Amino acid sequence: MSRVSILHVTDFEYDGVVSESHNEVRLRPRDDARQSCLSFRLSTRPASGGSVHQDYFGNWVHRFNILAPHRTLRIEAASVVMLHPAPPVGELSPLHELDGRRQELAEEFFEFLAPSHYVPHPPALGELIAFSFQPSALSLQFLCYFPVGFDRWLTADG
Repeated sequence: MSRVSILHVTDFEYDGVVSESHNEVRLRPRDDARQSCLSFRLSTRPASGGSVHQDYFGNWVHRFNILAPHRTLRIEAASVVMLHPAPPVGELSPLHELDGRRQELAEEFFEFLAPSHYVPHPPALGELIAFSFQPSALSLQFLCYFPVGFDRWLTADG
């Protein structure tokens, strides 16, 4: 097991004075089979108070308001995370066992499977989905890992 320190910093610089800034962030790492969040600290400049809760998906949501006029806002999230070894591939359910639960799983995980403005389904993905519905004597089992990237010039507002 390894321990990693993560520092996330977001700086906002406004063209003019801003007041009544209402914010919501999801920056605390989740606890799951692959990792444990050992510590987490969220700070803002200007300083703010706030609230925290877990959303429907189990993510920690921090809300804070800055009512005083300001021209800049800095949000810092510092975490220490313990990484756990990945489970051996042999412990995963084979795809043929999941076939009988396809409809149930599609409903349970609809939010993750449905295309959206932020996660479109390109034609190649449609071909893979269509292929997965074909009956086959060969059962494939695979594990995909997509590292999260960050591009400072892209936002969810686009």
